[in-house]
Amino acid sequence: MTTLGASLILLATATVVAQLWLYVREIKFQSNRRDHLQLPADDEPLSRAQQQTGIDFTIANLRLNAVAALTDGLLLIAMTLGGGLLFFYKQWTETLSPGIPAQVATLVTVVMLSAFAHRIILAIRQFFIFQQFNIGRMSAFHFAKDTLIQGSLLLVVSCLLATACIVAAIEFEATQWLVIWLIWTAFDWGRLWLYSSTFAQVSDKRFELSDDVLSKHICELMKRSGCVIDKIEVVESSKRSTHANASVVGLGNSKRIIFNDTLLSILTKPEVVAVMAHELGHVQNSHVIKDLALKSGIAFLWIVGVGHFLQIQAVQEAVNIANAPLGVQLSLIWLLTPVFAIIAKPLVTLTRRFYEYEADQFVVCHDDPLALQTALKKLHARNATATKNDPIYEAVHCSHPSMYSRLERLIPSKPS
Repeated sequence: MTTLGASLILLATATVVAQLWLYVREIKFQSNRRDHLQLPADDEPLSRAQQQTGIDFTIANLRLNAVAALTDGLLLIAMTLGGGLLFFYKQWTETLSPGIPAQVATLVTVVMLSAFAHRIILAIRQFFIFQQFNIGRMSAFHFAKDTLIQGSLLLVVSCLLATACIVAAIEFEATQWLVIWLIWTAFDWGRLWLYSSTFAQVSDKRFELSDDVLSKHICELMKRSGCVIDKIEVVESSKRSTHANASVVGLGNSKRIIFNDTLLSILTKPEVVAVMAHELGHVQNSHVIKDLALKSGIAFLWIVGVGHFLQIQAVQEAVNIANAPLGVQLSLIWLLTPVFAIIAKPLVTLTRRFYEYEADQFVVCHDDPLALQTALKKLHARNATATKNDPIYEAVHCSHPSMYSRLERLIPSKPS
């Protein structure tokens, strides 16, 4: 093995170890909190039992996340040092005609293998962890149905996208990595616009908000705040999970605010309106577009940077893909992404935590922050979410601030 090869292996190993270290650190932090939980004071947001459940649920998920990180690392090793990428390319070259078909088939194979591994992790999470904490309600039939639908969609999309990238890269060889990034970015933005209004409704039954009184309060909120959104939908998620949430999805004319029916079942009308105000804060401040723009910028640095790096012959030899065609190189980039994502994650989560504070401030300005406080407490209790996190872990992994941080900022301004 060359010095470069050893250095690249050491770098990949270091990123996996860093992820595991963060998970272990957070597990120790949560375990320590659990051991020292006192009887709650009168102003404590959640009961002791609710906090213990949130901690136990968090720890169980962290352990599985560590398994997922190890899985990504092992898959990367198997496909590079183990010769998996070249093996699949050779097999497809013998089965299909050499050239574009074999390259597309190799890339799609890697994508589907990675998705299959993550689907197994999801099944463990769904049927063991979620069931243990009475959060999951999904039956094996519905899980298999979702797997079939999502797997079929992934297969079709990955075939089309891989073909587009490889054909375009051959046509524009001098700027092939820039072209690949442009295709990926167009897909990523188009996916958000199209998926929320079409494909998402295949697996999730949606219907319009039918509570006239609640609809009236929401209309008054939009008029009061000056932020209007045409589509408000309720997702029938209670058959799959007790998890309660609301979110902004879609772009342009597909933009909408989604409420889980589980959220509507546990919150009062003023609390739902406060949650709506928070989501309108995301809309007013264009957080979805800003988040997509940031991810597109990171994708540019990653795809173009790693793509050019892989053109170096010594690098190809170090990762066991010497003289491999573009489809194999793209397969490697796909495998590298989850392993090295931790490098960019702190920036992404930092901006998202800022967006949450900004959306909360919209509630302070245009609705009742005390109602959002009580809503947050109920949602944390229902979703078994830990109320505090280790600061370093939070900086890397948490897209939402801790509940305590948000509650501190949701105090109404005193009139002068």
